[in-house]
Amino acid sequence: MNALMSFLSIISIIVLVRLYNGYRTDVLRQALFELRDALFDEAMAGKISFQSPAYQATRTLLNGMIRFGHKLNGPNFIGFLITVPKDRAKGQTLEFFSVLNSAPESERNLCLIYVTRAHLKVAGHLLGSPFLLPLAMVLLLVSGVESAAKRVVRLGKPQFAVLDNLAFREGLAVPQTSSGGLINA
Repeated sequence: MNALMSFLSIISIIVLVRLYNGYRTDVLRQALFELRDALFDEAMAGKISFQSPAYQATRTLLNGMIRFGHKLNGPNFIGFLITVPKDRAKGQTLEFFSVLNSAPESERNLCLIYVTRAHLKVAGHLLGSPFLLPLAMVLLLVSGVESAAKRVVRLGKPQFAVLDNLAFREGLAVPQTSSGGLINA
């Protein structure tokens, strides 16, 4: 009887963790949708052109993050931190940042605000992972949620740059219109 109860308890925990992870992924994607919508609102207000390469690259980056949000979890990120050393990440030519750095300063600065906000959303998502929850609890006790997310972004900055490039490439996989522009997804 005890073995059966233990087995049922373990199965229940696994089901709850999977449901929680699905919920966390939905929350992350919704936050990224809202960021993308706010960037669109900036363009509607005339602060940046819809035709701007910086706007298009940032929108593509956010689309890519939304698209592979289900893969952003604690174990994958820890593996990513281990397999992509900082010096190799810094040395890569990153398509996204090449586009962003070629933009006028005002456009670049506006887009970097959204990239930073996206990084903070992703870092908060990662810290909520059951796999990273013990680490997150220590960081939370030491510095609070927002500064813990900022610390994760700062420590993993080169890896986030690689994630940005992967998200940018994933965003490029979005279907194109016949005129070559991105379809609003």
